[in-house]
Amino acid sequence: MEAHVARGERSYHAAVRHDATGALVAWTILGLEPTVADHAWQFLTVVDPAHRGHRLGLAVKLANLGYPLGHEPALRVIDTWNAAANRHMIAINEALGFRPVDVWSKWQHEFH
Repeated sequence: MEAHVARGERSYHAAVRHDATGALVAWTILGLEPTVADHAWQFLTVVDPAHRGHRLGLAVKLANLGYPLGHEPALRVIDTWNAAANRHMIAINEALGFRPVDVWSKWQHEFH
């Protein structure tokens, strides 16, 4: 993390904590590079499988998109990506106004 800060990179995080256990059950990250003020990368968004189905992915992404807009006045474009099989996150991204601009093919081999 110190290296990112030293390079002038900025990141915004949002999380949901389960009150009963104190465990983080959802988390997302948005990152900005030091030389491109109008662009950000939507990185990781994860929800603990035991807590899925409560719209936590939407909640953390929505919270994390709102905060930078008040602190990064030049921000105009956010790129995100996910697997085509992840229909839940695609639905969240579409609900938030993201639109597809590119498709990449990745191959994965599972060993059994």
